[in-house]
Amino acid sequence: MKKIYLIILFLILLMGGILFIKLFPFGTTKYTIPNTSVVLEIPKLSSYKKEDKNFSVSFKSIRSKLILEKELENIIKKYKIQTCNNKTIYYNEEDNITIIGYNVSHKNIYNIFNIDYHIGKYDNNECSIITDPQKLTYQIKKCPGDRCYGTDTFKYKNEDGNFYNLYYKHSKFLLFNSGMNTMQYLTSMLHSSWMSMQDVIDFLEYKVQNGETEKIVYKEPNSILYKNKDFSLLECNTSSGNKDIYLLNPNFEYEDSYCQ
Repeated sequence: MKKIYLIILFLILLMGGILFIKLFPFGTTKYTIPNTSVVLEIPKLSSYKKEDKNFSVSFKSIRSKLILEKELENIIKKYKIQTCNNKTIYYNEEDNITIIGYNVSHKNIYNIFNIDYHIGKYDNNECSIITDPQKLTYQIKKCPGDRCYGTDTFKYKNEDGNFYNLYYKHSKFLLFNSGMNTMQYLTSMLHSSWMSMQDVIDFLEYKVQNGETEKIVYKEPNSILYKNKDFSLLECNTSSGNKDIYLLNPNFEYEDSYCQ
């Protein structure tokens, strides 16, 4: 009988120990990925599983999914928050590593967590690029004098690879948010290749679907006018190859002299 009690006590202690390991927060530790100099901060009592792909690594742990998620969240909270291509990322200055994302999944008695990372810090040119025009926002900024620019003609690169004219005839500055969530002048965004005119068109088409922008199609010459409360954009696409763009005030009225 005493032996049975000892076995029961052992099982209780064993189960209690497992629950303690699973549910108690033990903090974090630094881990160097094999055959690299990459150092990642991970929850304690985790072991290296494999490198799933370039700059993505997996670990396994007996600890609970909830605890792993909380400790991973606490890890990235200590890092510098940035926005890159409209996604939140976390830069660890001490180890010079950027955490792009992580996830935790349940696998039998173990839980698996994956960490996607980037060696070093992303720069402005990498992160300012627009990846989803539907997430674009813009603002109108008053400029000194009657005109915003000394010249109102710029060049933009069309999807066909050729350059066409962008005629800026708006009385105010038009700015769009970059992939780093900072407002930049439209012409600067185009010049730096952070966005294209097609991104602007896609953004306006999305706003047309939402009822926030009016779309008028002119068959002769072939052109499309987009109008909202802040600006108008005339897109030329004639049979003669005119693909010029006009950026205009919201009260613009179409004339036959355009898109010729």
